Amino acid sequence: MPNLDLTGWYDHCFSLGHLTGMQRNARTALARTQTKAVVGPWAHHTIGKRECHGIDFGPAAAVDTPDIEIRWFDHWLKGLDNGVDREPAVRYFVIGSGRWQSAPTWPPPGLQERVYYLASGGAAHTTDGSGALRDEPAATRPTTPTATTRAMRSRRSGRPG
Repeated sequence: MPNLDLTGWYDHCFSLGHLTGMQRNARTALARTQTKAVVGPWAHHTIGKRECHGIDFGPAAAVDTPDIEIRWFDHWLKGLDNGVDREPAVRYFVIGSGRWQSAPTWPPPGLQERVYYLASGGAAHTTDGSGALRDEPAATRPTTPTATTRAMRSRRSGRPG
């Protein structure tokens, strides 16, 4: 049976791995070709809503999740020809654009992976701080490493970290 995943970019159960796993390993060709995913700007508890963690992603971000699920079950359990089987495998919300796009698989064809490095002028700990993402690693390494919270607790308690 094909699977439908509704998930979000901020969802702790982010499930695009389910999609790719089903497309590669499902027992039947039907399940491999018909499993679908919808990825919005949501957390697990805000799926379908336009707002997540206090950020309003606009009206396009809101989707009628019960309608998506009912259409899915109407097709696969009742045999209704409602087009679910002809829709792309992935619908995803592009944050910053306020638009939805679709793809036959994940990652979308033609996507190029980019690696980013954390950078800071020493004050990245606030929203107005100097934290940044760069596409090149820093030329130097910090000379004063910061102890982890665990190491600091261990020092206070006298136990090894």
